[in-house]
Amino acid sequence: MDLGGQRRMPSRAAEPTVLEHCPKSVRRGCGSLLNHGRGGREVLHLPARRKRELLGVTGIAKQDNSADVEFEWKWVPLNEIGEALYSRDLRYRSSVGFRKYDDGWRLLETPVRSAQTMEDALKNAELIP
Repeated sequence: MDLGGQRRMPSRAAEPTVLEHCPKSVRRGCGSLLNHGRGGREVLHLPARRKRELLGVTGIAKQDNSADVEFEWKWVPLNEIGEALYSRDLRYRSSVGFRKYDDGWRLLETPVRSAQTMEDALKNAELIP
């Protein structure tokens, strides 16, 4: 808009929103997915849902009351967005530590010796070719 040599940007209220371009049925279900990003721009947040699936235990190294367990796993998409972002074909290898107590074996949540926590094991997973 030109006001005597000064340019003024139109009001944000006058701009159409992301949802105004969507069918009514979509607008009803997507209102909670709409967030305001930088500069007041609308951002449609679409969650990529996924979970980890254990494929199997590939090795156990025991010593006294401790054991390192190596296992393989993969991501399993839970919605269409996850399906587009995460391949079902990629497999990972991780290892974690266990300790034997009087009531059985327990996963170590804190590192002991060379063992790592489950969270660290999943972060440090190796892609299997």
